[in-house]
Amino acid sequence: MTSIVVFASGVGSNFRAICEAIREKKLAARVEALVCNLPGAGAPSVAKEFGIRCFEIPERTPDRKWLRAEHEGLILGALSEIRFDWIVLAGYMRLLSSGFVKRFTDAERGCARIVNIHPSLLPAFSGVAGYAQALHYGAKVTGVTVHLVGDGLDDGPIVAQRAIEIRDDDTIETLMERGLAVEHGLYVETLGKLFAGAWRIEGAEHARRPRIVFGAEVARG
Repeated sequence: MTSIVVFASGVGSNFRAICEAIREKKLAARVEALVCNLPGAGAPSVAKEFGIRCFEIPERTPDRKWLRAEHEGLILGALSEIRFDWIVLAGYMRLLSSGFVKRFTDAERGCARIVNIHPSLLPAFSGVAGYAQALHYGAKVTGVTVHLVGDGLDDGPIVAQRAIEIRDDDTIETLMERGLAVEHGLYVETLGKLFAGAWRIEGAEHARRPRIVFGAEVARG
């Protein structure tokens, strides 16, 4: 069974969806710990509800903000005695350094075992507030992307994407509500495929954005 650590900064809705899928045996995984970087976030209460160990590691002390290297050092120290296979980012609003990402690189596959979900059809609308960006831009379609984490902002090989129509009467709230419903289902489904292991990276040498192929496509490769 795949062991994971989840990183989250917000209410923890994707984290909850993962925990519920595991409990309902829809996802063959075990959450070893949650890492949360923002005081007052809802994710730690989800961890408590499901009996999951939680490390609350704030980005700042009362008098100063941690440098990224310092903050990541605290995280690595907290996780040093935990054995796990993947890091799953579930609304983690802090960019990981290239050094941190390299620590979890799978040399055989040539990528880090860190996966993220982003509220847009990457490479469009990267960064924060993906749904709001799409709505303000006037896009007719947005979506959700699951991708492996690379060295930059919302980069790395794309694992899965699902489109969402933007309706004429949508507000940020209504678009986010529909988007989160898509996120929860797509993330659980995609994590299951990743954890099963029958996948490879395609286009790493020449494509602008490499992607992951699964199952029969792997056999053909």
